[in-house]
Amino acid sequence: MKIKCSPRDLGKLERKLAEKFPAKAQAALRAGARACVPLLQEATRNARPASASGPRGAVASGAFLRAWRWRIVRKWQVAVENTATYARFVEEGRQPGARPPPVRAIQQWMAHRGLAPSRATAYLIARSIGLRGVRGRFIANTLRSRMTKLVHQHLTAAANAALDSAARASR
Repeated sequence: MKIKCSPRDLGKLERKLAEKFPAKAQAALRAGARACVPLLQEATRNARPASASGPRGAVASGAFLRAWRWRIVRKWQVAVENTATYARFVEEGRQPGARPPPVRAIQQWMAHRGLAPSRATAYLIARSIGLRGVRGRFIANTLRSRMTKLVHQHLTAAANAALDSAARASR
């Protein structure tokens, strides 16, 4: 991109850019974060199994899949996160010897898998998870650099658009 500006018009260009850039950059941050959510949802559908014999994907009820959200943290900072209560355990796993998950949560998982959600079986599964742990899926972590590039692309496009707009307005 090339902008022609005489030295005497430089101050006017700077003022126009200062007017236009913050709004365009904020919109770009929101658009970049919003564009990350479908990437995370697709990665959730294709996540590696939690165990060697488990199915691909981190989708039983669909709640984890639907819980990907973006939000504005501060004026120049956005976050893309999963708001499911158990998201940390899906993402990072559970260490062997850690506290087992609630039996009720295992019963719900069994029901979504089409298994009979008996309390005794759910207790055994929860205890096994507590003893052996569960491997993390690392869904967000594997996409971190890709999401950062996506947000940067949106910001670069916004900066270029603001510069073009300021150059046209300062003429």
